Amino acid sequence: MIPRVQSKTGKNGRCFSACLASVLELPEAAVPTFMQTAESDFIRAVDRFLLPWGVTYRKTQDTLAKPIGWSTIEGTSPRGGLHACVAFNGSLYWDPHPNDGTGHGLVRPMYYGLLLPGPLAPPWVRRLLIKQPCATAADAVVPPFKPGERIKLANGRWTTVTKVLPAENLFKEREWHVSTATGEVVIVKERD
Repeated sequence: MIPRVQSKTGKNGRCFSACLASVLELPEAAVPTFMQTAESDFIRAVDRFLLPWGVTYRKTQDTLAKPIGWSTIEGTSPRGGLHACVAFNGSLYWDPHPNDGTGHGLVRPMYYGLLLPGPLAPPWVRRLLIKQPCATAADAVVPPFKPGERIKLANGRWTTVTKVLPAENLFKEREWHVSTATGEVVIVKERD
């Protein structure tokens, strides 16, 4: 989880988008604004966005058992409108609202937004959704390079990175699956 601040506040704000971006460790701008979606299509739109991760979104009352791992917790904000925050093991962990003096958190939590990995979810996504919070931002897992960057492979060839995903054993050895411009996928071990 990398805390993201919502870029837009108010009735059509991006609190929910910032929550998903935080949990999935994406830039906030990479997540669509779902609040402009009709209520009946909201869950379908969120599920369409989450499909590449093999994850589905489901609402559950906050009076039921607390979820395990990362979720959203949604309800009434100190400003009076609906608001979404990030929860870990059922407790509010991060409020994406900017620190503008209008209050943080929820005055009345109503439900959790569960992020449920399905059978096609890669193992690294499953771990991401239950990973313990980092003690500091420096502890967050950050890829050692970005798409577009040129890297030198073990065989001495240079290639351009197109995509970086954590390998299945990321939390043991910090290895990365790197898709290159030539279409190959290589495993790169991060050096400390």
